[in-house]
Amino acid sequence: MNFFDTIIYQPLFNVLILFYQNFGRDLGVATIMLAAFIKLATYPLMADSVRTQATLRRLQPKIDEINEKYKNDKEKKNLLQFGLLQENKINIFSGFLLIIVQIAIIPPLYRIFKDGFAVEKLNEVLYGFVSHQEVSAMFLGLFDISTALPVFAIIAGVTQFIQMKVMASITPKPAAGQGGQLAQMMQSPVIYYVFPAMAVAFFWGLPAVISLYWAAVSVFSVAEQYIILKKIKQ
Repeated sequence: MNFFDTIIYQPLFNVLILFYQNFGRDLGVATIMLAAFIKLATYPLMADSVRTQATLRRLQPKIDEINEKYKNDKEKKNLLQFGLLQENKINIFSGFLLIIVQIAIIPPLYRIFKDGFAVEKLNEVLYGFVSHQEVSAMFLGLFDISTALPVFAIIAGVTQFIQMKVMASITPKPAAGQGGQLAQMMQSPVIYYVFPAMAVAFFWGLPAVISLYWAAVSVFSVAEQYIILKKIKQ
């Protein structure tokens, strides 16, 4: 295994199997617990990102006022906006680390679920203290999530739609003519349907365990955002 397999893929694989072996030997339950484990591990980064977005939304009227008042003086406008962010202790790069971590986790997780859990794979990847036992792909005794199950793809799309709507409620909207075409496009209502539809199409033919993980992350993300926002308002 290469360096990234050793520090990301192998630990995640072992955590998943430990959850499986100690909580009912149900791969679906273990997958949901892995999603919760990852969300807890990245909670400080998410909390910082959500706090920043909430503060930016609160400051949006002042930012719009500066944009309008100094629209012909770019240097003055940027200086005042920077001062406003500093005054409110906003780090505009706070969300970048979270994005980097999330992107780094996706490929090894995809490999874990896509490659399956054959005995040969377990012998190759599991640590010595983790029991090398056969893994059943059944979820709740009803669904074989090693196969493609369209209903799980649909659930993943629906939960992503809900997550995007929740995030939209705290994300500051760019003023007209500000933020570029991409920023304006990301605020379009159409986006809330395009991305979930793309998710459904992507997951449609993949093992349902991948859809289940994605849906679990979306649900935990919504709960996480509500918890963080509640703390901010206190």
